[in-house]
Amino acid sequence: TILAIAGVEKPNYVEFNSLLDLIHGNEELVYEDIYGAYLNNQRMIKKEGFKLTVYPKAKKILLFDMEKDPYEMNDLSDQSEYQDRIKTLFAELQQKQIQFNDALVLNAEDYDI
Repeated sequence: TILAIAGVEKPNYVEFNSLLDLIHGNEELVYEDIYGAYLNNQRMIKKEGFKLTVYPKAKKILLFDMEKDPYEMNDLSDQSEYQDRIKTLFAELQQKQIQFNDALVLNAEDYDI
């Protein structure tokens, strides 16, 4: 965003897109998905209105519907109707780990997926 304001072309090594168009209301979606990592304690993907958070040390997964539950109060991970979404998001999270060279190994079997 700062680069766009300054009129500087974004270098290839910068992974993030400018939010300037979003700020000006010219664009609704800047990223198809968002990937997050915190040390070896947490991994997250947010996509299509849902957020999947994985806690590797606790072998725990949380799933939230961000449109209906933006404050993440209602974990959906134990509800059977969301198991396919969890599988899909988990696989996409693993792909993001590869894309960003994340060395933490997440195995679906560890989370009963």
